[in-house]
Amino acid sequence: MLSDILKKHSNELLRPLGVFMGRIGIRPNNLTFLGLALTMAAAWQLHAAAILPGVALLLLAGLADGGDGLLARSAGQTSVRGGFLDALTDRYSDSLLFGALLLGGWLVPLPQAPGISGEAWALAALIGALLTSYARAAAERLGISQQAVGLVERPERIILLALGLAGGELAGDPALWATGTLALLALLGNLTVVQRLVHFWRNASEV
Repeated sequence: MLSDILKKHSNELLRPLGVFMGRIGIRPNNLTFLGLALTMAAAWQLHAAAILPGVALLLLAGLADGGDGLLARSAGQTSVRGGFLDALTDRYSDSLLFGALLLGGWLVPLPQAPGISGEAWALAALIGALLTSYARAAAERLGISQQAVGLVERPERIILLALGLAGGELAGDPALWATGTLALLALLGNLTVVQRLVHFWRNASEV
């Protein structure tokens, strides 16, 4: 999974940056709230179909979101409270992004599935995003690790969404590309949930 690869290498490559931020007084929670604020701004832009500003803010939010964990690990500032806050704000961020696209009124049905509205794809993508996180939390609470299980987590969702939105703007058909990207995220996200369900089911008897 891309997110696990990024975490593995970011600890080594960017550790000096995390140490520096810790020394100048930046706390992981500062980056957590900065990421949420940037996501709110990105959602506002995407709701209004201002694609490129929204994508830029979305990518900055992703960097802040990844930076809080990097800073916590590098500066020795990990905590249960910080982990909970990070997970909670991530779910708000997912809801804001997909909710903005769902309510924006500019999505269109896909030619391959004309009976399914763009808003329905956005809702399905949101459900997949939320249940991906919930499936992991529920399984690990019961003692089954979900590390590296499933196709997509939040970093992959952010990257795919940013690429799809920017690509549509550059291609001159942002509504169709956005809807197609949401359809892809809906399929991949809910498939990830199924993968985690299967993984849990196969391993639950061992606990």
